[in-house]
Amino acid sequence: MKDADDIPMVCKYRKDCICSVNCNDYSIVVVGNKIDLPTRTIDLSHAKDFAASLSMPFVQTSAKTRQGVEDAFYTLVREIKKYVNKQRAFFPIG
Repeated sequence: MKDADDIPMVCKYRKDCICSVNCNDYSIVVVGNKIDLPTRTIDLSHAKDFAASLSMPFVQTSAKTRQGVEDAFYTLVREIKKYVNKQRAFFPIG
């Protein structure tokens, strides 16, 4: 997500994920890109509030400087682990 115009696209991707896996429980992280630029095209609090309204973590990154890229990756891994642990609680193995 690099600007406010991406918000409808994120909503569409989320809806597509819900339809493709037929459930509301999945791991998605909203990633704000281009934090290396001096001016931002989307207000940070607006982006965070948007992600929170969808119960998704928000991470800022820069592909150019790699700032936040590792954090985005590990945030997604933590979300996946939460999902897996929740599934194990409902469907214990063995």
